[in-house]
Amino acid sequence: MRRKRGYYVLIPVVCLAGLAVQWVGLLRLAPVLDLAKSSPVLTVRVEKTVPGYREDAVQADLTVLELDGKALGPGRRFGIRCAAFPPAQPGEILKGTFHLKIPQKGRHRRSLFAHGLYLEADAGPLEKLGRSHVLKSWFWKLNRQMAQSVRRHLPREEGSILAAMTLGDKTGVTPRIQEAYRKAGVSHLLVVSGLHLSLLCAAFLGGGAAGRKRPKLRASLAIGMVLFLVMLTGQSASIRRAGTAAVLSYGGVLLLRAADPFTSLAVAAFLASLAGPYALCDLGLELSFAATLGIILGARWVKPLKDKAKQDESTVRCLLARAAEGAACPFMAALFTLPVQLAYGLGVSGVSVMTNLLVTMLAGPILALGFLVEITGLIPALDFASKTFALAAGMLVRLMNHIVFHCAELPFARLRLPAAFSVSLWVILAGSILLMKKARCRKSWWPCLALAVIPGILLHLILASGTVRLHSAGDSKDPSLVVCQSGRSLVVLRGDEYGQRMLKYHLEQLGIEKPDLLIDLRQKPLPTEIKGKWQMTVADFEPNSTRSWKICDIMTTSCRMKTGQMVLLDIKGYKVAVTEGECRLAQPIQVDLLLAGSQMPKGIKAEITAVAGGDEAEITSGRIYMAQDGFHAVIRPENAALLYGGSYASQ
Repeated sequence: MRRKRGYYVLIPVVCLAGLAVQWVGLLRLAPVLDLAKSSPVLTVRVEKTVPGYREDAVQADLTVLELDGKALGPGRRFGIRCAAFPPAQPGEILKGTFHLKIPQKGRHRRSLFAHGLYLEADAGPLEKLGRSHVLKSWFWKLNRQMAQSVRRHLPREEGSILAAMTLGDKTGVTPRIQEAYRKAGVSHLLVVSGLHLSLLCAAFLGGGAAGRKRPKLRASLAIGMVLFLVMLTGQSASIRRAGTAAVLSYGGVLLLRAADPFTSLAVAAFLASLAGPYALCDLGLELSFAATLGIILGARWVKPLKDKAKQDESTVRCLLARAAEGAACPFMAALFTLPVQLAYGLGVSGVSVMTNLLVTMLAGPILALGFLVEITGLIPALDFASKTFALAAGMLVRLMNHIVFHCAELPFARLRLPAAFSVSLWVILAGSILLMKKARCRKSWWPCLALAVIPGILLHLILASGTVRLHSAGDSKDPSLVVCQSGRSLVVLRGDEYGQRMLKYHLEQLGIEKPDLLIDLRQKPLPTEIKGKWQMTVADFEPNSTRSWKICDIMTTSCRMKTGQMVLLDIKGYKVAVTEGECRLAQPIQVDLLLAGSQMPKGIKAEITAVAGGDEAEITSGRIYMAQDGFHAVIRPENAALLYGGSYASQ
């Protein structure tokens, strides 16, 4: 009898090691955060730039090299982000006074911290000190040149998609394309990831871990190609994870030993955590880990079918096994990324598996042709070859676009799933399957799963019946409000053009194509793409006039005053107010929830004031609910009301 190995002892050891790394990272981060609200003289190196909000400025990610004239060692350097920075190229070194501040709480801060950017900065006059000749800036310059060679030979749409797939350059990808790929569940194709590395290595070096002939030579070339691609595409968190796992896999071939995929994934996670205490909070990295774990498990569960088909030497069974493997990988990837998507409030596609099966076979040739276009485009003598490769790549990209846009228009492309319930159900299902597999009771899988799932679904339907849900969306200073009950909805519109784009995206996530009632609360309404079945603009009302509308249990009253406008929602006694402008009332009114904006109303006393932006010091009564990323409320008429997405501020 084989003796069991005590690998379970490693679990607490690994957890303690992770906590130690986190603790050390937080200790290193504390002195950096202490610089907030100060204006030191910094010497910085430009790492990355993207187009900014102004034509004469860019958004720049910077690495601090010197602080008030004192050089910082490699272990003490930190990153900052400047939203309005003079046009500069990566690798340039500049010196000047920077006004530092901690990023606003919420997803924005977590995203910056995950990328090693711990402070936001406003730059004063800058002095150029020269250019750093680090390898990273050279690769960035090569990336720009290769992207230009793609766009030179292809139309804008095809060229931008090819540049995104091969180089990670999404500057030319339009919101229309991004939304279509997101709805079809293949937005990962526009971000360089482990799939791209695997397809490129297979295209240029053959299939398998490193090909059948001359495995060591092929593995060495594959490692070189992976490292080159990681540097070329900007070393994002997800590509570093994929690169680490690929190097471990090909390194196993060099050492004539098989690389365990779970070990490679764990080592990649550990190395990623060394980048900073918040490195694992990167959304792309989390999706990459979840998808990889699903693909590994899918391949492992399909392996017995492949082995049995080879033993029986049956052509039909071999074809069925290959089909099962092709369907299992995208299905498991979609299944394992589902909790991450729901936790971050992302949309869930109902056609992702089908779309992945249709376009993945095109992705390999597109990537190979794209790199041939870019490499030959760097050599003037090979311009004819570059045009030829570009023609073939453009035709395949256009075919892929046709498939993606067609799948995105299907009625079940966007699924509306309740986040908390769906994640809980996913955990219950995963736990049940693991327990039954451990107990080896495969024959009773389906009855046990039905007993675990059906009561939960029935309970959710009973509790959700008649529930009113409120969602804030759009601009952080003047967020809009979306209210839903029993399949009907109304929208209170506020904010600028950016806020409207965010609101439109939020409505798509909720599965609302056209709300039943749209109330435009803006004092100076401009044309908007958001349309409702019924619309009213409060600015068109006569001064001191009101209009009412009822949807299900929601009585809506819109009021225009001399100095502002207001919408009051009465949900069987639970009152919600949304205001625009000063809103000075002759007699104070009492509400349960007030969605604050850039200007606090006069004469409204709220039990709870939800703040997404603005100055909370102006709030003098009630409790303050801070929700920088927006909030949602669940209201059961005449029973209870709960707020999610933020936290109560201490007063």
